Parts: sequence; structure tokens; C-alpha cells
Amino acid sequence: MSAGGDGLVKLWDPVCGDMLSEVACSDDAKVIQQLIYLNDSQTVVCLLNNSRNLVYVNLKVDGKTATFDHEVTEHSLPAEGLAMCQVNGGILVLVNDKSKPLHFIAHCQGSEPANLCTINDYLQLHWESFEGTLRIQSEFFTNLTKMNIDNVEEEMERKGKRVNTEKDKNGAKIAKAAPS
Repeated sequence: MSAGGDGLVKLWDPVCGDMLSEVACSDDAKVIQQLIYLNDSQTVVCLLNNSRNLVYVNLKVDGKTATFDHEVTEHSLPAEGLAMCQVNGGILVLVNDKSKPLHFIAHCQGSEPANLCTINDYLQLHWESFEGTLRIQSEFFTNLTKMNIDNVEEEMERKGKRVNTEKDKNGAKIAKAAPS
């Protein structure tokens, strides 16, 4: 699977490299900054940049072929999601909220980690240390998307110039090599 700045999650055949399926996780093409595959339920969880939602996409498996179920569901977060990981049959999400930075979302009868309150307390006490880093991370994904979109035209123009220069050089070499 892959995801990125266009808001699409793509499923690839690992043997031949063909794209099998794609699904849009965001109507406004937000950057997908993180994916988690929940093997026990054949579900992909997407964390979008600058969003208060996790997006769930299910896989349909027929024999040896998998495709995405194009129906996506969302789980609302109390604040902007910053990072996530799979733990204890659920997803632990770090959100941009000093009052309760970590949230556990149970999946397949998962249980909340026993030390979640202790970790939340620690993060609250040291929130100022994380705050700047979290803002920079969020700005990084936003700027990365903008740079990629802005630079596509410039890169295509540079590539065109390189191709034309190579053609000119090759044409000159052929002209010099031709007998008079």
C-alpha cells in the first residue's frame, strides 16, 4: 500500500508492481501522513494531516486478489491527529490537545493500555517541549504538498530543457561524424 499528498491510498501487486485498486480518503485531497494496516480485520487506517478524523478503508479479498472497498468510514478525534500506532488490539492516537494528548481507539476487542493515564499525565506536564515539534511536523506535511505541486511544472520544464540539450548534442555529434 502507498499513500501521500493526493489523499489517495493505493494497493499494489507486490509481484508485478501493478496497481490493483485506489480509494480517496479525503474529499479535499489532504495529505495522508500515516497508514496502519490492521491485519486481523483487513482494514487500513489513515491519519490525514490537519484533520480531526481517522479514515478506515476495508480490503476485499477474493482468493489471491485484494481490492479496496470504496466505502470509507471516519472516526472523529477530539483534536487534530498527529501520530498513531497499533497497540493492544486498537490504535493509540496522539492529538494536538494538551488536556488529553493520547486517545485509545479499540478495535477487535482491544483493551486500553494500563499506563495510558500515566503517559497522558507525563505529556501534559511536558507539553511545551512537544508543542513546537508538533507544529513543525504539521507545517512540514503542508509545505511538502505545496512544494510538490508547485515544483511539478518547474521540474517538467527543466526535464524538457535537458532532453532538448541532449538531442542537440547528439545531432551535433552525428553531423560531425558524417562524411563530407
